[in-house]
Amino acid sequence: MNLIAGVIAILAVTRVAGFGTSAMAGSISGMVTETGGKGASCLAVSASPGCQSATTDKDGYFTLSGLKAGVYEITVSRGGDMLQRRPGVEVRPGVAARVSFQLPQGTFLEQHSRLLILVCTGVLVILLSVAVKYSLAGPPREESGES
Repeated sequence: MNLIAGVIAILAVTRVAGFGTSAMAGSISGMVTETGGKGASCLAVSASPGCQSATTDKDGYFTLSGLKAGVYEITVSRGGDMLQRRPGVEVRPGVAARVSFQLPQGTFLEQHSRLLILVCTGVLVILLSVAVKYSLAGPPREESGES
């Protein structure tokens, strides 16, 4: 009889503590937006430590579920390039933590594409002018020391 009471007590304690239930897991959900508030789709969102990841949907929403209680760093990336990160996101059992990201307008290349085109065009113009000058003047002549 004492054995049965002991087993029932152990089961009751593990149920209250949440062992063996999904109550031990928490989640992180949120939205990634671009400048202007439009949702950013198809971005990777990951939680560290661990290897939990999700992809933003067409409206920029994501959910990382099944996370153990603890503190995580959330990273948003595109094609392997880290765009933003948020350290210190706390996950508690049975609770959905909320975190949102607003991406700056464009990446470095997108922001500076006009400058890059200008520089490349300038280099091309210089190379072409040297080539034309060389072709019109012919190869350089060697001067002899005799008169």
